[in-house]
Order: sequence, then C-alpha cells, then structure tokens
Amino acid sequence: MRAKLHLVFDPLCAWCYAMKPFLTESRTYPGTELQLQLHPGLLFPEPTEIAQEYREHMRSADMRIAALTGLAFGDAYFHRLNTAPVLRYHSAPPAAAVMSFQQQSSGDALTMLETIQHAHYVDGMDVSDVHVLANLAEKLGHKRGEFLDNYTAARVALPARANQAHQLLSKTASHGFPSLILEIDGQLKAQNHSLAYSNPKQMLSLITQQMSV
Repeated sequence: MRAKLHLVFDPLCAWCYAMKPFLTESRTYPGTELQLQLHPGLLFPEPTEIAQEYREHMRSADMRIAALTGLAFGDAYFHRLNTAPVLRYHSAPPAAAVMSFQQQSSGDALTMLETIQHAHYVDGMDVSDVHVLANLAEKLGHKRGEFLDNYTAARVALPARANQAHQLLSKTASHGFPSLILEIDGQLKAQNHSLAYSNPKQMLSLITQQMSV
C-alpha cells in the first residue's frame, strides 16, 4: 500500500522548523510506500514588518522549541531578531524556492526547506531575499540559472498552491502550520503531530500502524 503524508508548512514558522527531527526520521522509511507532499501555507503572504511585541512572542516560542526538540537557534538569528530596526518577513520567496524542487523530487524539496530553515534560524540570513535563496541552491549543487527559472515558475504557481493547501486544511478540519495529514487510498486523516516534536520515531510508528490497518 502506498500512502501520502501531506505537510502544510511555512519556512518562517518556528514550529515547522520543530518538525525537522520527524522529517529526518521519515526519510528512513523503507521502500517507496510513504510519499511526502509539501504544501505552502504562507504565514506571511505579503512582506510583513515584525513588531517588537511579536518578536518577544517568537523568542518565547523559540526557547520552547529548543528545549523540546534540541534544535539549534543561532546567535546570528537572535541578534537579527533582537536588534534589527526593521524586520520584515515574507513567506512567498522561500516557499517558492522549496516548491520549485517539489516537481523534481520531494526529497530535494525537503532538503531545500531544511537548508532555508538552517539559514534563517541558525545563520540569521534574510531568506526572503531571492539572491540568498539562489546562493543556498548553488551550495546544494544546483545551477543558479536553472534554479532561478524554476523559482520564477513556482512564484507564479504559488497562489494556487497556497489555496490548495488551505483547502486541504479545511477538508480535514486542520488548523495552522504545521499540519500533518495522512492520505491512504484517497482518504485523508489529520494527524496529532505534537508527538513529532518530542518523539519522532513514535510518531512515524503511529503512521505506519495506520497504513497497515
């Protein structure tokens, strides 16, 4: 039996970053029975200035995530979050960069997502800048011109893909990012992904059990 695991994500959502240990674990799933499908939810669909009070909310969430998952949040990230006079987040560019790889390979798309998250949450880079994204793609071994062509096409398709992501959330009564939805034989079931943060192996085991029913 083949199944799809749908992840509605945003590259600038810290709780989506917190899914990294689970997504790494999912790569070890044997065979090709479980296919990962990424869907861009767009937390910041337009360039959005991050107010100081919301930065405090982010810092609090980041500390919880670090304690829960062991993931790193770099000094460069916190320096930018704490001191940038103007801090703007825009989900569309990094989401399009991820989705530009989805047609080629869900594995490549996931690698790009993880690379963007590391650049943002550890290195403190502005991953809303297409030039930064192109540099990251090059470091992964992709040709810059080819990436930019695919990125441009993905930006055009992004509104429709985001709409599909929100339709998927609506169908499964899911809320927010991340959302994890398992599809087996066309049937969709929202997953309680909270376990993925603290025990990714057990989360994957629960998904495997559902696939074997």
